[in-house]
Amino acid sequence: MSVYLDCAEFPKIERLLTEYPFVAGVTTNPLLLKKAGTGEAPFYRALRTFTSKPVFAQVALGPLDDMRRHAYELFKAAGEAVVLKVPCCPDGLKLVRDLSSSFRTCVTAVANPLQGFAAATLGARWVAVYVGRVEEEHGAGSGLATVRTLSTLLEARGERTRILAASVRKAEWIPELLGLANVDVTLVPEVLEGALTDAVTTHALAEFRQLARKEHA
Repeated sequence: MSVYLDCAEFPKIERLLTEYPFVAGVTTNPLLLKKAGTGEAPFYRALRTFTSKPVFAQVALGPLDDMRRHAYELFKAAGEAVVLKVPCCPDGLKLVRDLSSSFRTCVTAVANPLQGFAAATLGARWVAVYVGRVEEEHGAGSGLATVRTLSTLLEARGERTRILAASVRKAEWIPELLGLANVDVTLVPEVLEGALTDAVTTHALAEFRQLARKEHA
């Protein structure tokens, strides 16, 4: 059970990995890189000088040969820490089959248990289930149900593949997801920090501060 940071803003990554050592690594995608206004290769080169934790880098969707070429470019930029995120499509699954003996791979944009099972049988180390997007498309509870079903299926088959729960938009989903033995989660900074706060804790800290001031008055 691991928690990853879903972010491509280097200052936030630097701060949050320093403040929260339990964060196991960083997940990224092309949209996050675009929003951060950073180039792919410079970002991954800079990140590898800061942390040796796993860094998930996404292979651009395209013909199989182009995806294979891009995978090696990502490895060159990110180094040994890289986990190659590969789109869940026929050529993507072929690439996972070809690369999984040499690289850690994660099949991304998984939306149902059969997709995840197929990726696992081809050697993917992780399958990234878009929990929030599945909920939007198929209704409340469907995203969590997909993760639960896939978790049970992988355990029953004795697969080493882990589920990476992505698109986790609600903090209340996190305990259930992390309660599954073969599930990791990746969280955007706002959800991560929000999940680490609670009204009960806030009130208790206020009382502690008040008592401390009285003791030192």
